[in-house]
Amino acid sequence: MKKGQGKKESRLERAVKNMFQANSYSSSSNGYSHSVQHLPENILIEMKLPGIKKEHLSYEYVNGNLRIQIDQRDGPLVTETIFVGDNIDESNIQATFLEGVLSLTLKKLDGQ
Repeated sequence: MKKGQGKKESRLERAVKNMFQANSYSSSSNGYSHSVQHLPENILIEMKLPGIKKEHLSYEYVNGNLRIQIDQRDGPLVTETIFVGDNIDESNIQATFLEGVLSLTLKKLDGQ
């Protein structure tokens, strides 16, 4: 390493840094990509699920985590867990699934 050059950031370090700087991040795992955006009153999550049908999706909010389950029919059950925090109004989670994109809006308690 030449003088003046810092240590190269890993993908994980860059993702964590970006998440805290921009209040949003994108990730890809299990072959499905998702993005999370933290807004003052809501958390918005979009997950691209090509080839998946609405009836093969389920989600639940448990202990500060949003758990999304995808039944791939021809493959294993896939579970994606996204930490969203404890300040979510569980009774006010809205979901839509349109053209292979799952969109979830999680209302924060008292806009925290």
